[in-house]
Amino acid sequence: MTVTDALIGRVNDVDGHEVLPISQWGAQFGHLGPLLQALLPEELDTFGIAELRSGVERDDVGITPDSVWRRVGWENNICQAPGAIDMTRREAVLDTMGVRAQQIFPSFGTAGFMLLTATPAFVSSFFKIPAEVIPGEVALAEIGEQVCLAYNNWVLGQMTGIDGDRVRMVGVIPTISFETMMAETERLIAAGIKAVAIPPAVPPAGRSPADRSLDPFWALCERSNVSVQIHGALDRFMATDVWRNIPEFEIESSATAEFIVEPWSMASLHLSAQNFVTTIVLGGVFERHPQLRFGVIECGAHWVGPMAESLDVWARQFKRRMAKLIAMPPSGYVARNIRVSPFVFEPVALYFERYNLGEVYCYGSDYPHHEGGINQLETLREHLRPLGRDIEEKFFVTNAQWIMG
Repeated sequence: MTVTDALIGRVNDVDGHEVLPISQWGAQFGHLGPLLQALLPEELDTFGIAELRSGVERDDVGITPDSVWRRVGWENNICQAPGAIDMTRREAVLDTMGVRAQQIFPSFGTAGFMLLTATPAFVSSFFKIPAEVIPGEVALAEIGEQVCLAYNNWVLGQMTGIDGDRVRMVGVIPTISFETMMAETERLIAAGIKAVAIPPAVPPAGRSPADRSLDPFWALCERSNVSVQIHGALDRFMATDVWRNIPEFEIESSATAEFIVEPWSMASLHLSAQNFVTTIVLGGVFERHPQLRFGVIECGAHWVGPMAESLDVWARQFKRRMAKLIAMPPSGYVARNIRVSPFVFEPVALYFERYNLGEVYCYGSDYPHHEGGINQLETLREHLRPLGRDIEEKFFVTNAQWIMG
C-alpha cells in the first residue's frame, strides 16, 4: 500500500471499530456479558461472526503495513488485525496507515442497537437459536438499552489510555426515552466524546426525529460540536423478514456483527438511514440547527445523490408548506450538514461527477472488519485519481472534518 506524500499522516477515517471477543464481555461489561452469551448458540466457532468466537484472546500481531492493510480477521483464534482488541495499540496502527484520526464504532454496543429494535423471531433466525429461550420484545429492548449504557462506560474507561484526538471513541445513545437520550448524551459530552451514534430504525423517544420536542437534543449536540451519526447495523427497519424468505436470500456464514450478508438485505441496508435523513431534512431540523453535524457511516453512498434530487422535487411540489420549514432546497442541507462513507466497491468518482455533493463523501476503512476490504485506501484512491488532487483532498481529509470536529 502506498499513499501520496500529500496524504501521509493527514487522512481522516470516519469508520473504525473495536472488536472485543465474547470471552472478554463478562470482564468488561459485568452481568450483561453472560446475559448476552446466554442468548447465543453454543457452537460459536461454527458461526460466521468472528467477534463471537470463544477462543479469540490475543492482540499481539506485529504492527506492519501488511498486518494493517491485509491481515484482517482471525486465524487460529488469534486476532490478525493489531489494535482490534487493545485500543492502546490503535494509535500506532494509525501511524502505519498514514491516518491522522479514526472514529471507533462498537461491536458490543452494536448488539445493543440490534436488541433495541429486534423481534424474538429475528433473534431466533439470525443467531439460529430456539425462539422459546428468547425474552419478549419489550425485554429485548430493555436489555439493549442496558448494553448501550454499559458500552459507554467501557468507552469512557478507554479514554484515559489513548490520544482522544486521534482515536475517537463514538458513544451510543439508546433512544427508548427522551430523558435517557438527554442524560446519556450530556454524560458523554462532559467526558469529552465528540460523536454519538443513534439507531435509525426506531423513532427516537417514540417521536418523529423532526418533532420540535426533540429540538433540545439536536441543540445540545449542535452547541457542543458533537456529531450525531448513524452506522450500518442490524436494526430492524422492516416490520417482517418475510421479504427475504427465499433460498437465494439465506444468510451466509460470513455474516458479521453489522451485516446480514445476502443480496436482499445488503441492497436494502440503507433504507432506515435514508428514511431518517429524509425526515430530518424535510422536517427542518437543519434549518433550526444550522451547525448540526450528521454522519451516515457504512450504509453505502449510492443512495445519497438520488435522495437529494428526490427531496428537491418534493420540496418544489409542496413549496407553500415547505416554506414554513426550510429556506433552501433540501439538497443544500445534505451538502452542508451531512457526511456519508461509501463502501470500497462503489464507483465513488461517479458520485462526485454526477451530483453536486462534493462535500458529502468521505473515507471510511471499516478497520479491522474484513468486509471493509483489503487495501481499501489505495483502491479508493485509484477510483478518484482521474478527478485530481482537489477531490482526493476532500474525500480523504477535509470532508470528514465536519463530523470529526
